[in-house]
Amino acid sequence: FVATWGFALLSLRRHAAILIATAVALALVVGLTLALVPELGADGAAAATAVAEVALAAIYGFVLMRSHPELRVSLGIVPRVLLAGALAGLVVVAGLPALVSLAAAMAVYVVALILLRAVPAELSDAMARFRNPTA
Repeated sequence: FVATWGFALLSLRRHAAILIATAVALALVVGLTLALVPELGADGAAAATAVAEVALAAIYGFVLMRSHPELRVSLGIVPRVLLAGALAGLVVVAGLPALVSLAAAMAVYVVALILLRAVPAELSDAMARFRNPTA
């Protein structure tokens, strides 16, 4: 989300929002790193980084969807995406070799998204145009 929403904000020329969000995430990661690393070492640094990335994504998403309501994500799709992710996760925990597990999980996720009708209309339309460019 960080990259996608960051580029969206950049294309909308929301430079100040990007700067403020990045500064908040930087302050968060520095503070959490200083607090967690002495006690937890590398695990603390990883946790600080993960929290800062989630915070940055949340701020980007908030700014983007507040300033452009037409870009708001429908919350009705969330359970379907989570279900598809859970099904793919079951493949990962099956104990298959890593490469096989990755390929199978990706396939299960994509098929589940299609069957659960969790594919965005924009993507379906683009794929239809790709398959039939003259239409």
